[in-house]
Amino acid sequence: MSKLPINVKIFSERPVDLNVIWIIIVILLIILSIFLGFKYSQKCPDVICPAQKDCNLDCTTCPEKIVKEETVREITKYVCQDTKEIVDEPEECFPQIDIATINPIKTNEDNTFIETTSVKPACVSGRAGGEMFYQMAATPDSVVVESKVVGIDSKYQELKSFPGLVEKYRYFTICDEAEAGCKASGAFHLGKHKTYLLRIKFDESSTTGRIEYSNEYVVDTTSNSEYINRDC
Repeated sequence: MSKLPINVKIFSERPVDLNVIWIIIVILLIILSIFLGFKYSQKCPDVICPAQKDCNLDCTTCPEKIVKEETVREITKYVCQDTKEIVDEPEECFPQIDIATINPIKTNEDNTFIETTSVKPACVSGRAGGEMFYQMAATPDSVVVESKVVGIDSKYQELKSFPGLVEKYRYFTICDEAEAGCKASGAFHLGKHKTYLLRIKFDESSTTGRIEYSNEYVVDTTSNSEYINRDC
């Protein structure tokens, strides 16, 4: 008796592992996110496609953006105190003096009891200023510093009076009175943006019976002078 072949099918009752399904889903989502992100990055900024099929992702055809920038420029002007004229620099409010045309008197000390005097630029307490020196053969009763502004029809005015000494160094500053510490920095001060003639008056009434004057000195306090244009 012959035996017929028998086909046997075996079915497993074990369900499919859900973890595998979730892994597959996560992988598909990642791929989809990368694809969409790439597509979005290719879009031109501020451009909305009217229809997806007509959308042009070539950003070279995007309309040009024009950004306007405004530059603010600050300009400083000055108002002249006397004429009320508006100028670019403070010096323009004063007469422009050519120093070479000034002829200070250099013979005042001839045949006097004045042995020597000098006035020269110096730094005083960190400010631009000057040094004044005198030496006498007789003791004066008082020593008075006088000045007048060149270019203005004016007389000599007293700046400062000091006790009479045979010799002395005095220091002065060049500054505007509104500046902090202007008056306190030196024995006296001169204003800016002017050209002065400076001299020293020696009152010798009780000794020699005379009043004598030193030679005249030019003190230029405009911006390009040797008194101002120095590093203090």
